[in-house]
Amino acid sequence: MTFSPFHRWRPVTARYLSNTASRSAMPVVIVALLKSSAFTSALQVASKTALSLFPLAKFGIQRGPKKTLVYWILLTPFALMLVAVLAAAEQTPITGRWRTLYISDEEKRALQQTVLPPGSATHEQWKPIVDQLLARSEPLRSSDDHSNEQRPCRIIPESDWRYIWLKDTLGKLQLGVNALATETLLAPDDLQQPLPKMPFDPDNARAEYDVLLVEKDDVNAFAFGIGNRGVIIVFSGLVDYITHRHASERVRAPPTQPVAASQMETRWIHGLFGGLFNSLHPTDLTTQATPSAPTQKYEPTLAETKSMAILLSHELSHLILDHTIEAYSTMKHLWPSVRHAAVDITRTILYPFTALFGPFVNDAVKATLDEFWGVNAARSESDRSAVRECMISEVCERCASFHREVEADAVSLRILSNSGIDPRLALGLWTDLAKLQSSDPKETVKRVSKLRSELQRWGAQV
Repeated sequence: MTFSPFHRWRPVTARYLSNTASRSAMPVVIVALLKSSAFTSALQVASKTALSLFPLAKFGIQRGPKKTLVYWILLTPFALMLVAVLAAAEQTPITGRWRTLYISDEEKRALQQTVLPPGSATHEQWKPIVDQLLARSEPLRSSDDHSNEQRPCRIIPESDWRYIWLKDTLGKLQLGVNALATETLLAPDDLQQPLPKMPFDPDNARAEYDVLLVEKDDVNAFAFGIGNRGVIIVFSGLVDYITHRHASERVRAPPTQPVAASQMETRWIHGLFGGLFNSLHPTDLTTQATPSAPTQKYEPTLAETKSMAILLSHELSHLILDHTIEAYSTMKHLWPSVRHAAVDITRTILYPFTALFGPFVNDAVKATLDEFWGVNAARSESDRSAVRECMISEVCERCASFHREVEADAVSLRILSNSGIDPRLALGLWTDLAKLQSSDPKETVKRVSKLRSELQRWGAQV
């Protein structure tokens, strides 16, 4: 099953080329150094040193060049932090949204090799990551309720028609990603794909993204990846929802179990990427529907394939825009530095009072401030599993972002259009899915409204 190609045009304008040239305002070597974790550590040392000299500047030296020098030393950490923010600032591909990535390319590659399995990974190699993601996103409702404990997930084998369908659809969407890299814009005859605000990195077009199908009734999917390696995890309940959404368009019903409305009602929040990490409730494993028979032959219709492509393109957008590493770098490098600085400043202000009571009081004050500002003790990251658990923990707890969801929606329209799928179909599917969401309807309505506005930029009458 193939999609029909649309008309195309290749923009070559001065504004587009100037955007391409302005992405790297600083020398690459300097930027790599300022975005590294080593510079973050040096920043913390500079902060502690400067604050240690604060009493000397305030009470020890009354006037003269020495006091001026001390004040310059006090300003050094703030100047370095400003330089680090400027070096980490960049615009996301295509949309041009400003963000900060506090991680160098070398550290990203090292993290990729440590956390993710090697290229052409098997299901068994991905399984530990899937288990950890589900465990972090599904806290137990009650410690006494053993029936709801997290159990290892069941990854549906590659011979299953549902997995073959997902893999084939993802492969077709890869053509749309390749078109982004070659600056080729395709759209239906009555639409015009807008000019990207920033160019797309061709290296991401050569990415290796896998897809896994997990036996779970929830109507959900999510993406997890670093750089040009990642995975899209789809729950079988999402496949059931797609096939039953189009059941009236075929003579015979698909060989899958219908999805109960009560199971779908609270599962869909903040989109496919953010929803899992914020409000995915544990499924009662004792009442799961019987899995559909993988050996029964089923040919998805074109409409079903397009609906699945809409959902996969959203997750694929999260991967090519590096949303996982964006959330991780902010939580792992930026906010710890800010929290440490806040603790140091507070201790410096309180020191004239706490010094009178000796080191025990100072230690107690430090422990209290660390707990208040969320400064945790350093965790051991000496082995592969520890680093992976640390990253998954940080991302699952804090990765949800309305702006990233809206951005993924917008980029997914371009992937769909470049793959030969009318992007207007996405509005109908997301509107239907929004009706299943009940925990935060205002944000869901807002996302659909943003998607409609984006389609209107294409010239769509929606």
